[in-house]
Amino acid sequence: MKQSHSRLHLIIMMTLILYILGLNSCCTSMPIGEQGGKADVGYLVITSEKKCVNKPVEVNINNGETIFTAKPVKPSQSKSNGKAYQIITGKKAIVVMNGNEIVYQGVIMLYPQETKIINLKQ
Repeated sequence: MKQSHSRLHLIIMMTLILYILGLNSCCTSMPIGEQGGKADVGYLVITSEKKCVNKPVEVNINNGETIFTAKPVKPSQSKSNGKAYQIITGKKAIVVMNGNEIVYQGVIMLYPQETKIINLKQ
């Protein structure tokens, strides 16, 4: 009887150890953009030092090929709280508008699983 209790304790301990190891191996603690995903996409994180933080801006990629609304975060929050916007990889002409004002305009090359940080002038 004593031997069956020790065997039961051993099984319980091994199960707990495997469970804890499994929790440590998931992707939740990895930086944005390194969490895996589709092979043909990259990520944009929009940051701003001043008045655009947490306010919607319009992101236009390749002259209207893709248009979406983003909420910039402070650069210090880009890795922890920044939303990564998923886009198809390749050469991209990007224009970011705050109302009628262009706050970023440029061309980037985005590779699979890469994260580019776009820092707005405002």
